[in-house]
Amino acid sequence: MRSVAAVPPRTHRLALDASLLWVIAIALFAALLTALSTFGGSNLSAPLPVKDPKLASSTQPAPGTAGWLLSVTDAKSKTTTQSPADFASFALKPGETLDPAASPAGFTAVYETTIEIDDQNIGSYRFGFDAEGGDATLRVLADSKEIAKATGSGVARSGASAGIVSPWVQVAEGTLSVSVRFVRKADAPARLRVIWERQWQRELRPGLRQGFRAEPIPLPLTRPATAAAETLKAARLAQSGRAMLGAMGCANCHTLGDKSASIVSRKGPLLGDISRRATADWLLRWIANPQAVKPASHMPNLIGDAPKDIADAANITHYLLSLGPTDLAPPAPLATEPRGLATGRRLFHTLGCVACHGPFESPKAVFDVASMPDSVPTDDIPEPYGKLSGKWRPDALREFLLDPRKAHPTGRMPSMALTEEQADLLTRYLITQWDKAPGAKPHAQPSRFIVDPARAQLGKASFASRGCASCHEMGVGTPVVSKLSAKAMIELTAGQGCLEEKSTTTPRYTLTEGDRKALAAGIDSIKKCGPAPAPIDRLAQTINALNCLACHSKDGQGGVAGGGDGLDPYFRNSDEKAELGDEGRIPPNLTHVGWKLTTPWLREVLLDAARARPYMNTHMPQFGEANVGDLVSQLAAHDGIWPDKDIEEPKPDDEQVLAGRTLVGEKGLNCLSCHVWGDAAPTGTAGPDITKFASRIRYDWWRAYVLTPKRFKPDTRMSEFFQNGRSSITAVLAGDHEKQTDALWSYFQLGSFAPAPEGLTTKGGLTLRVGDKPIVFRSFLEHAGSRGIAVGFPIGLHFAFDANTCRLVESWQGDFIDATGAWKSRGGSITGGQGKPIWTAPAGPSIIIGPQPTTWPKDAPPDTAYHFKGYDLDPKGVPTFNYTITSGTRTITVHERFEPSANKPALISRQFTIEGAEGLELWINGGKPQVIAIGVIEGITKNGESWMKVDMTEKPVGAKMSITP
Repeated sequence: MRSVAAVPPRTHRLALDASLLWVIAIALFAALLTALSTFGGSNLSAPLPVKDPKLASSTQPAPGTAGWLLSVTDAKSKTTTQSPADFASFALKPGETLDPAASPAGFTAVYETTIEIDDQNIGSYRFGFDAEGGDATLRVLADSKEIAKATGSGVARSGASAGIVSPWVQVAEGTLSVSVRFVRKADAPARLRVIWERQWQRELRPGLRQGFRAEPIPLPLTRPATAAAETLKAARLAQSGRAMLGAMGCANCHTLGDKSASIVSRKGPLLGDISRRATADWLLRWIANPQAVKPASHMPNLIGDAPKDIADAANITHYLLSLGPTDLAPPAPLATEPRGLATGRRLFHTLGCVACHGPFESPKAVFDVASMPDSVPTDDIPEPYGKLSGKWRPDALREFLLDPRKAHPTGRMPSMALTEEQADLLTRYLITQWDKAPGAKPHAQPSRFIVDPARAQLGKASFASRGCASCHEMGVGTPVVSKLSAKAMIELTAGQGCLEEKSTTTPRYTLTEGDRKALAAGIDSIKKCGPAPAPIDRLAQTINALNCLACHSKDGQGGVAGGGDGLDPYFRNSDEKAELGDEGRIPPNLTHVGWKLTTPWLREVLLDAARARPYMNTHMPQFGEANVGDLVSQLAAHDGIWPDKDIEEPKPDDEQVLAGRTLVGEKGLNCLSCHVWGDAAPTGTAGPDITKFASRIRYDWWRAYVLTPKRFKPDTRMSEFFQNGRSSITAVLAGDHEKQTDALWSYFQLGSFAPAPEGLTTKGGLTLRVGDKPIVFRSFLEHAGSRGIAVGFPIGLHFAFDANTCRLVESWQGDFIDATGAWKSRGGSITGGQGKPIWTAPAGPSIIIGPQPTTWPKDAPPDTAYHFKGYDLDPKGVPTFNYTITSGTRTITVHERFEPSANKPALISRQFTIEGAEGLELWINGGKPQVIAIGVIEGITKNGESWMKVDMTEKPVGAKMSITP
């Protein structure tokens, strides 16, 4: 926690023309700045390291000493900037750069590190990389001799290893030197990702580590050369300084010009309705001397000791209170019954609030467990919020807790996804605790404060002239324009202005010597920065500014477990009897989270409070799109991954799906003993839902994780089913680990479509009857396969669609389906019970891209892929199936709708809407019998099938046609 220089108290005889009386309450500037109280120079040192299983017996490196030395040379200026890198990886869009000081186009990046191989990690390795948009060369030396080399460009990873790899090489105990050189081609999309992998082999002796699939070289094993230590230390200091400059809002006064991309700048809270949030007496004390109310606040002291200064503080108070309602009803008495306060106490100490604010009470007092610590661990921050007694109006605090961004859009106080009841209970508990602070006045009914219009006008002028309007907007009414004139950031001189320790004429902050050094280094580095955004640098600043490492560990730093700050006992799960371990209570490790999680899922977690582990008491903070909207792409950029892209997944076929189902079930790996399946609870502890694996997790990460889970999570409950390339289940696919992991993933890809694994039970089966609206039922269908979708219509004509091949398969009349096979004992048998078939589609895809084929293909044409994207229901319940077809570099989107014909219900009305096909020729096979095509350029009958040509070579996006058998 942060230690700050003591701020000498100043006593003012502050006078408002009315008695400072009436609680109109809540946290103005400080409210959201409270969360920033622990951010500063002394807090920018690397947090405590986290255990890493990839170290067999090596000593964990000191924080900040692991990683790579990155040297980036600008193509034009030829100047080189050196900085630390966690991994040798990046992914950059056009216009983005790897280092803020380098231009995007044509830069040269060189990564260098050493790797210590001890006697537990010897074996046969190969090294490689993915490289796009540039040329790369990787070299590995042992005892100054090259033992491995890989070189190439434009190759993306598509299989088990990297795009370019070295031959296998036997690595002995000792030190390896690794260097990677990448030269970007102009401003092309560029990506680099260095990996290594270890060959699967018999143990050379007991305890020797087994092989592993391709992965980034673990951070704890990498260390830059000792000679680079001072260079890296200076670079870290500069990056910390830029983060501080952004968090403190320095750019609000000191303009950045074309260097605005170099920091993540923030403003203060909106003040238009401050009369609802802060009492007059507290607001006056805050304006006069915020550093005395809350030491180390990012709100500087702007008011001096002269009588005019003191009068200005009062005038600004009149002005701010004049902006909102002044006739608020007195707050209702605070409910302080013991049961409500006890619930509020537990909420505050378990939701995650303690990670930023520190606890009020000991774990023993919170949980009433005798074995827990009986003292508050973080006694070095006795007032983490500042002096808030008497400040908040209860109803406004409740509103603030529910939606902090309404008052402070760019603030660091997040929404914690609270219910109304939780916000109410937290409000009662917090106000009660603040009123217990030494010297605090109990929460009372203040008298009404009367605004003096004349003083309010004077306060408005002072608000503009003193620069308050540089950081604060009103959010309502006419904006106030700041009249403060400040130097541009690049014109600042270290040690002067706000950084001058004894200055009385500039804004005064509570800064340590370390703070001043970091800020000075940050200012100096900004002068060298260019206009191009550097996503990896901005990621580091955002994580720092939002204090993510207070809860999460990432790249060997931060986190709760074993952090040494005593907060570990406050993180618990909702079922305290369940054996969930740290995975059930501690926020997850964020190392390689850009590689691990899919882009859509990350966005859901960051912006929609999605949860994979609902039993964890801690809530994921919601900072809002403006603050973390770019975080998903930045996390991917850090890990050398394109958002929304993965390596090629195994294409599910029925044999693979059934093998995967067996492996998941009770006769296989018995994943059901620990994992949720849809709405079915596991027999043991509740791990994440299997049906959501493929939507949450990237295949590339999972296939490396599942073989050696303890390399990624040392304390995981996940069993190691695969040892040295062999599965513990030998009866499925001959125990081959490659085939089994692909079969599992093929099964996961079906999501809720998948036939349930053996071992789950439900309340029996059901024959489905179609009512007055269509029914859509996903199951394992005889002809549509493991991803079959049955669509039943009230008129008695029904269809089967294969989501795996994206084709309408068949149609039948009479009975819809009998779902007993799908639901009986959750066995996942093939669903039957269909009526009389009346139409069967020809083998092969319905649509192909390209010229007319000689014979219609039975499978997807070469270099063509079909991907199902779900379906939409119209108000009548009729589905439209969405899928994409990728051929070479072109991708078209198809929206296919089918239903009984309005004129002849025994016939099929089928319509396609095609997007992105301009310049292409398409062919559709409507099958038998002859079809009537509307809007089709040309139709032919071949082999008894109706083929239709759709010529889009001169057409805009979007072609529609109705095909009626």
